[in-house]
Amino acid sequence: MVFMLRWWILLCLLSGHFAEVTPSLWPTFRLASDVSVSCELSRLPKGATLQWEIEGEPTSNTTVFFNNTVHMVIKGLQRRSRSYCCKIILNSRPLHSVCNAIRAEEVSSDATLTLYRESSNSSVMALLCVASRGYTHASWSWTPALTAKEVTVVTSAKYTSNVTFNIRFSSRDINSYSLPLYILPVEFEDGGTYKCYFDEVLIASMYVFTIKVSTQPANGFLRNFPVVLRCELSEVSGESVTLTWLRMNGSRGLLVKQEVLTENHPNRTLSLTLPSLRSDQLHWQCVVFTEGMLRATASLTLTMPTQTEMSSVTGPDYTDSLPYCFKYIQKKQV
Repeated sequence: MVFMLRWWILLCLLSGHFAEVTPSLWPTFRLASDVSVSCELSRLPKGATLQWEIEGEPTSNTTVFFNNTVHMVIKGLQRRSRSYCCKIILNSRPLHSVCNAIRAEEVSSDATLTLYRESSNSSVMALLCVASRGYTHASWSWTPALTAKEVTVVTSAKYTSNVTFNIRFSSRDINSYSLPLYILPVEFEDGGTYKCYFDEVLIASMYVFTIKVSTQPANGFLRNFPVVLRCELSEVSGESVTLTWLRMNGSRGLLVKQEVLTENHPNRTLSLTLPSLRSDQLHWQCVVFTEGMLRATASLTLTMPTQTEMSSVTGPDYTDSLPYCFKYIQKKQV
């Protein structure tokens, strides 16, 4: 199920005067859900950029900037209300910003949320489960997409967690009303359904899709030889998914290849072949979109080989006098 909310905010810069921005408030979002937002400048003047900030500071949330638009996904929305701002920066100076608060509901919902998470050696997945009443016994279960067999991964009695499945699965910051689940690192096979129970009552349900990036050959490549970049989804179910390869230049991305995947698609991988590796082709991101909104990213960093060594893998100009419009889009994904 997809529940979607969208608002448009238009702001035109004419002779240095700004129009009023509405609406002034956003609605409440579901606790533990991913909230996707985007901020677009219709024409990007020379020296201008866009960035998301949280309460006046650069955000650590997943962000992508390309095609005059900065996308952001807030993963696992917490209870606390926080102010997010899209800021226009011109020649390293703040020009204008549009801000609003994102607020979460008080408790989790047993309706299934849809989440996308990166799989890598350093990736972490945090799933939130909160109830309005206390519990004496709580647990998280996981039904892998591959086996469809439900297993208990974490249990808690009297607010003390007990890991029962795998050392990668744990719970901390436990109190009488919450039992968060952490997975570190996230493996590609970790996709599937996660459910949280308080005293055998279903409190939260989440379906997780995983994404991973790799190269071919996997263990390095020689100068002047082709390199294949691969971005793979664990599965495509229900809504169509757009996979995109971006070549990164600092904080900005250049769209190189894009493909829409559906349940009937013959595979779940977007491959990109580089005839040979150049110094401007070292930083990449595979980006997951659904209905035009950012859901997840996976980064890939390459290194140039020497003459004899193999490389390695680490995980239009406008004048200021022209008027331009600023467009803000918000949508919730579940």
